Amino acid sequence: MRAAGSIMSTCAALGASALWTMFLFANPYAPAAEGRALTFGALMMLSGLVSAAAAVRGAHLGMYLLFLVSFFPVGASALTGPGLFSAIGWLNLLYLAGAVLVHLATLKAKRKRAG
Repeated sequence: MRAAGSIMSTCAALGASALWTMFLFANPYAPAAEGRALTFGALMMLSGLVSAAAAVRGAHLGMYLLFLVSFFPVGASALTGPGLFSAIGWLNLLYLAGAVLVHLATLKAKRKRAG
């Protein structure tokens, strides 16, 4: 269960980073990003890469924190966005599901060790 959650979250985070890259430089719905939008998008790409690293390590608390950082500024509003842009929000939710799987596997392992 831990490996499945880790793989699922890693793929979701890398997918979200790839979509951010696409929408920053080859956006089918608007011109390429400039200024503050480019900076914000680059930070969201970086957040996705750090999220993938946390998922690879199986750091469930860090995964929860990074989910909050990436979902509530933009991910929630991206869910209602046009076409493929909404996939960013759905990938963020998939990342959360993977974090829950990693957390449950960690709790199960701790209980098994304790008794």
